[in-house]
Amino acid sequence: MESQARAEEREKEEKMEERNEPMLEETLVLPHVEEQASSDEAHSDSTGEAQNQTTSEDAMPNREEEEEQTGKKTLLQLLRNRSYLTLLMASVISRFGDSLDSIAYSWMVYELTGSKALMGLLFGVNALPNLLVGPFAGVLVDRWPNKPILVISDFVRGSVVCVAALLFFTGHLAAWHLFVFTIIQSTMEALCVPAEKTLIPELVPHKQLLSANSYLSTASRLAELGGLGAAGILIATLGITGAILIDSFTFLISGLILLFGLTRMPAKPQASEKLTPRRYMMMMKEGFVFIHRNKLLFAAVITAAFINFCLTPFNVLLPAFSKDLLNSGPAGLSYMSGALTVGMIIGGIWVGARGSRYSNSALISTALALIGAMYALFSLTIILPDGVNLIGAVAACFVMGMSIPLASSPLMTLLQQKTPREIMGRIMALMSMLMCAMMPIGGWFTAGLSEVVSVPALFVIMGLMVVLAAALFRRRTKAF
Repeated sequence: MESQARAEEREKEEKMEERNEPMLEETLVLPHVEEQASSDEAHSDSTGEAQNQTTSEDAMPNREEEEEQTGKKTLLQLLRNRSYLTLLMASVISRFGDSLDSIAYSWMVYELTGSKALMGLLFGVNALPNLLVGPFAGVLVDRWPNKPILVISDFVRGSVVCVAALLFFTGHLAAWHLFVFTIIQSTMEALCVPAEKTLIPELVPHKQLLSANSYLSTASRLAELGGLGAAGILIATLGITGAILIDSFTFLISGLILLFGLTRMPAKPQASEKLTPRRYMMMMKEGFVFIHRNKLLFAAVITAAFINFCLTPFNVLLPAFSKDLLNSGPAGLSYMSGALTVGMIIGGIWVGARGSRYSNSALISTALALIGAMYALFSLTIILPDGVNLIGAVAACFVMGMSIPLASSPLMTLLQQKTPREIMGRIMALMSMLMCAMMPIGGWFTAGLSEVVSVPALFVIMGLMVVLAAALFRRRTKAF
């Protein structure tokens, strides 16, 4: 036994020696290397300045090339992601139908009732489910699988729109039908919006969230632009009923794409728990408490709601500004609206390709500052000569539009990255509810203040408030 033990010790010593030999060799080589290095010092010194200059000149192009390659790689990875591509296709088709519906449905309501007041009332009713159902919908999104929520919502909305079109075609559509259909549509939207936002982090890696949100938003904008352009042609060729039926088919197609395209969806962590009324209220309260205690998310949500409030006068009074102050009429309004949309598309593409270079907080604050500055400068275009003033207004709208996705996509990414999965549905629903609530509040504020303050002055005030909000947001979130 002793001899065996000695033999084992001897083998270990031999192995250690073998391992140490290369180290000794390397140690012996080092003086030689140092000598070689010292012999090359003169040459290195003579060429060092030229090399540093070349490196500094090449660094920027190389970095830009690397960023461009990274952006292309991310886009290719997203397009190869079957589940994300499915969601993208369904969203594009659905948004095309939404924009088509915004024209055709409004035209149908006006032809049926001939009442502008009723159209305004329907617009108000459309916002109610988001305000009343939103927090409750968030609890359900956190418990139910996203796929059934999205599929059922599309099928229900498509069916409701189809029924409305058939009733209008047969002459049986009544005003009370419109209110019922509007409430059903808005309730389904209150469910599917947070479901879609919470689904994206399950489909793509966190490092691709900003690009995924940006490209999804950009594709939706393009679809909306196409729907608005096609609405007039479809109504002229197929009539109101035909245009609305096409809208219903887009919902059904979107639902079918999601039904067969989304696979292997993860289970919700709280789906097995029994949902009692008390548990329901507790879960809803958890969402409010989480937002209140998280300084970063609280700042993001409050800032987003405030910006939506500040931008309401611009959305409401833009037609009056175009007609009365720029003297450009409907054509000028069309140019400015088009510049906003094109700007949002270009800004969305840029964020998807290059936005990951910057922090979400820096992107949001910079974009909001740009929006506020353009908002204020927009009002100053009235001092320019006729024709030039419209060009200035269109340019300001373009920059504003380009800045919107620079703020909205990072904001959504921030919420998705910093919110635990088990509570994300409630946070997204709360965000949607606050954004929706700011629209009527901002509208009432605009109606009251526009009687005592001129439109340009109101735009300057609101623009400066947006800039101030951007500075406060940056100050509160700079550490994150």
